[in-house]
Amino acid sequence: MVVIAAAPDSWEHTAKDVLFNSGVLLLRPSTKEFNLLRKAISTPGMHQPEEGDQAFLNRFYEYRYFGLPHAYNLNLVLYRFFPLIWEFLWPRAKIVHFTVRKPAPPAEWCVGSCPEKVVLEWYAEVFREMLEKYGYQILPLRLH
Repeated sequence: MVVIAAAPDSWEHTAKDVLFNSGVLLLRPSTKEFNLLRKAISTPGMHQPEEGDQAFLNRFYEYRYFGLPHAYNLNLVLYRFFPLIWEFLWPRAKIVHFTVRKPAPPAEWCVGSCPEKVVLEWYAEVFREMLEKYGYQILPLRLH
């Protein structure tokens, strides 16, 4: 049995798309499913090179996935474009998905002012606590 679960996608024009967001997926993989995915990705019309994984997965799993609540992939686009929905969902959030503005190194988080400043400040605090609790270090990014 194929099991895939994903939360709805959100865009500036809609808070709950009929398509899912592939940022957070619950999967139960199998060799058979992997082979079907491999075959499908090379099928004309199933995947366009300029598209990411999300468009392909939405085509492949159309009508065959379990919808998770927004709380499992709380899309940052809601904060900016649907603040009342964000306020309702925020206390229930399990995972925050930084789709509009990605968290960068702390010095680059919302330099000056940005619409997502409050959420990014929250993220910076949680991130700092995680580093301290587990003794992690931020490694320098090496570009070649």
